[in-house]
Amino acid sequence: MKRVALAVVAASLSLASTASAKNECVETSDITGDKVCGRYGDRWSTERTFPIVVGVGLWSGHVEPVGRTWSGSIGTDHPSRFGIAGSAIGMRAMTDVGFDFRLHAFASRSIYLGVDWAFAMGAAQTTIAPTAGWELRDRPTLDWVHARLATVVGGRIPLGRLSLRVETLVGVQVVALKVEGRKDGAEWTQGSLTSFALLLEPRVAVDLWTSPWATVSAWGGQSFVHPAERSMGVSFALHGRAFDGKLTL
Repeated sequence: MKRVALAVVAASLSLASTASAKNECVETSDITGDKVCGRYGDRWSTERTFPIVVGVGLWSGHVEPVGRTWSGSIGTDHPSRFGIAGSAIGMRAMTDVGFDFRLHAFASRSIYLGVDWAFAMGAAQTTIAPTAGWELRDRPTLDWVHARLATVVGGRIPLGRLSLRVETLVGVQVVALKVEGRKDGAEWTQGSLTSFALLLEPRVAVDLWTSPWATVSAWGGQSFVHPAERSMGVSFALHGRAFDGKLTL
């Protein structure tokens, strides 16, 4: 009976192993390890791996002050606060450049969830109309800061060595302009103009697989809340779960 039981267990394990192997690769001969796998970028290699992707890249944002809600703050110990219209900032748009960080995981073969954090800076070099009794001017430095934090929901379409992704970012973004202000000809005091806004941005991305574990991507997006605002970038990502196949289309 013990021999029969062991034989049944061994047969069951063998069948399970064969079924699992067929999902990823197919044995082509009696030589151990001689297999044919799916096309590159078509099927995941799931053995001892995790469906996590870590990415870093460069990005550029296009922001228009008009149409946003801004608040001003002058001073440090007991700051004076006031509201200011976006039209008071004497520039139509600002383009900034910075870094983008990404972490996401695949919930299925095609659907992924994650978080995205981005930070950019620039030099506004603009005039600011007097507001609430304050005479305002921007600082002659990198006076523009743009930060984003969002959750990501997306889907991936494999195209051989290429992948097409469509995703949506939902989160918050903050834009700050460093300024100086004064009243009645007094000394200039440091302060800032700040705008908080909802981030709702659809994006399209194209990935190029440079190895079974790495991709280089180009992407672009447009704000749903402020349609005139857009962003674009390039990124490099490492994948915890590799693809099967050869580096060919």
